[in-house]
Amino acid sequence: MTDDELRMAIAVEIYGYAPEDITSRWEIRQLPILTTVPVQLPDWPRVLSHTCALEELMRDRQLWAGYQRHLQAVCGKTNTTIASPKQRAAAALAAIREDRHSD
Repeated sequence: MTDDELRMAIAVEIYGYAPEDITSRWEIRQLPILTTVPVQLPDWPRVLSHTCALEELMRDRQLWAGYQRHLQAVCGKTNTTIASPKQRAAAALAAIREDRHSD
């Protein structure tokens, strides 16, 4: 999966944005608040600080154990602290998909 495909999948599947509400410049068209400043979609696969926010969401949604399991599968290491932002984003997406299918 490319970085852009991963970014779009996270926006749609985790945060619930509709694909048509995301522009080609990664700005969100429809927001629940009025604003004149375009809101940029976070770049989870490339920017570590954005990925850390995604990890916090995994903790908040009680998906940390599943996220850690997928992270180990993605990066193939027991030391997941050296995983890249893209590996972390892919693991978060896998954990969300697994949780959705288990319901």
